[in-house]
Amino acid sequence: MTGPISSPPHSPPLDPSSDSQPRNPNAPPRDPYYEPGSPVQPKTTYYQRVANKRLKVEVKRKNNILYGFNLRPTAAKILESNQVEPLQKFIQEFTELPIRKKYAIRKIFKSLSYHYPASFSLKLANLLLLHPPLHIRNEVVFLLHKVLIETHEDRRIAYAILVELKTPIFESFKIELEELLLVQLSEIIGNLDSRMNEFNFGGWIELHEYIVSCVSLNSNDEDSVLKQRKGLMLLADLPRDIVQMREFWNVHYSAVYNNLKARMLDETANENFQALTFDALLRMMGMAQNLGEIEIGRAIFSMLFDCIGRHSNEAIVLRRVHDVGDFVVTGVGEVINGKEKNVFQSMLGIAEKKDASEELRCAAIQVLKDIGEENEDIMLPVINELSYDDAQRAVKVSMDMLLCIEDDPIWFEFDEEETLSAGLSESFELGKFLLNCLFCQGDGSIVVPITFELLKTTYAASKDWRKQHAEMIVISALADRQKDEVAKRFLEIEKLVFGSLNGHHRVIWAAVNAMKILSEHNLIPNVQHSINFFAKLISIVKCSIFPNVQLEAVLAIRSLVANCRSFDKIASFWHQICMLMLDLLKNDKQKIQEEAVETLKSVVVLIPTNFQKYYDTTIESLKAVLFDDYRVLNKYLHTKSLELMSSFLLRNEFVNFEKEDAVKVSISTIIPNNYEITMSLF
Repeated sequence: MTGPISSPPHSPPLDPSSDSQPRNPNAPPRDPYYEPGSPVQPKTTYYQRVANKRLKVEVKRKNNILYGFNLRPTAAKILESNQVEPLQKFIQEFTELPIRKKYAIRKIFKSLSYHYPASFSLKLANLLLLHPPLHIRNEVVFLLHKVLIETHEDRRIAYAILVELKTPIFESFKIELEELLLVQLSEIIGNLDSRMNEFNFGGWIELHEYIVSCVSLNSNDEDSVLKQRKGLMLLADLPRDIVQMREFWNVHYSAVYNNLKARMLDETANENFQALTFDALLRMMGMAQNLGEIEIGRAIFSMLFDCIGRHSNEAIVLRRVHDVGDFVVTGVGEVINGKEKNVFQSMLGIAEKKDASEELRCAAIQVLKDIGEENEDIMLPVINELSYDDAQRAVKVSMDMLLCIEDDPIWFEFDEEETLSAGLSESFELGKFLLNCLFCQGDGSIVVPITFELLKTTYAASKDWRKQHAEMIVISALADRQKDEVAKRFLEIEKLVFGSLNGHHRVIWAAVNAMKILSEHNLIPNVQHSINFFAKLISIVKCSIFPNVQLEAVLAIRSLVANCRSFDKIASFWHQICMLMLDLLKNDKQKIQEEAVETLKSVVVLIPTNFQKYYDTTIESLKAVLFDDYRVLNKYLHTKSLELMSSFLLRNEFVNFEKEDAVKVSISTIIPNNYEITMSLF
């Protein structure tokens, strides 16, 4: 008998984990590292993960030499002993370490110098006196320099400690031969001498006697030359205030000066030796006024400025300029009085060198600027006495420096405070300063024709936007300081300005700025020229895509409106100006809106009756500014809009100012800053 096939009576149930079992689509993905049937790993809690992380950090810290490091035993081992061998051994081990491991030991040295400056510096000085190997001396001098000068220069050290320090350091200097170590040791000795001068126990007579004896040597043997170099180094690093040693230098000052003068004027002398002599003479010049040696000080001043640029290494020339500049600012007085022309000629000579770096050129002109800031009129006689050739050189330097400008993207960020100065380098600003100085001459200035000749021959025809920009900066400076010359050459200037309105955006801005300055100083001679200016500016506002240029053009239009001698005679522009400013009230830049309102206010003041035809359009535009619930409140724009409305209503008694608008205006003026304007409306 046959029937349907049935399943086995004892078939095992299906494994739920087998592939034949359908998988829940919402189940999380399988872990590929989990073996079915293996125990599930317990989940790590957040606090356990934090604890594990801290344990790892602790393990790393324990491997760090400074973690848990107790400075006291190391300090006791190195400093408390009367011997210097432990310190020498410690430094020796330090020099043998690879660079990556030296950082931790450096921190130990830093801690020793901070917590035990007197003991540590004494131990270093005594170790140096033993004249250890060069690599040890290098580290010792470096650490001494750090402890006494770089790190703790302002930290007061007892006079007794200074007395103990001076002998080993001074004796080490005498026997040292390495140039680099001599330079650092000389600075350290100068620092010690300066510190000792703060106490009223007398100066360091041995040091000053050694300096005079070394500088006075005239032999050319190797030992004498080395001593002369050492004496010059020490003299250059002496403090300017030598009150404690005044009597000593009153006796030796003239003799030392004559010796140094002969060295400085010796054209066959070694360049580096003359560089040391220059530094020593600079210090002698600083001492002159305190000693009453004014004539010698003035002679040194002239000598140094005559040869300040005579060195093949620009870094040395740059340092000289900085040092002399510091002296000019801080040590003016009788020594420099009447020597401004020397300073100007020397700095101009450095700045005009073709191979001079921008940094050196800036440093040279900065010296002139510092003198001018100390006394605004001090440079005027120098400028007035310039020869034609010197004036030509100075104009060229200033114009070259004006070319140091970059087209910085920040210039396009209209809302940034430093937008307009973006890309203007220090060299540009100093070139502008020098140009303003040159234009300070009175009538008959030789600088103006020189400048115009340079503009016409070199800059006007150039396609380089930087030269075109410099040209507009020059015209702005002329308008500020040489009004009579501008009036004589107005047609030339107008042609140059209009020729720059189709170029680079920064050139256009500078040209518009020049137009604004010409207007502010009432240098536009007649109505026809004003019409030309209005036409150009209105076109720029309409067509320019750069907010900075638009804003400057609006400011120039307002200046023209305010200063135009016959604004009532150019009625053809009233409509264009009013409609343009009303259109700018819809601009998304609030600063442009503010200046547009101010310009409209100027127009209302000048032509109150004729402005009535624009009343409805103006009121609607102002209401859009004042009563827009979705606009972020700008109090300044709000205030200026109310001022314009107030100005218009006060000058026109019969305008149709609706009651509803009056109520809205009253409500909008419930701002403390606008109280006075509110009262004027009623």
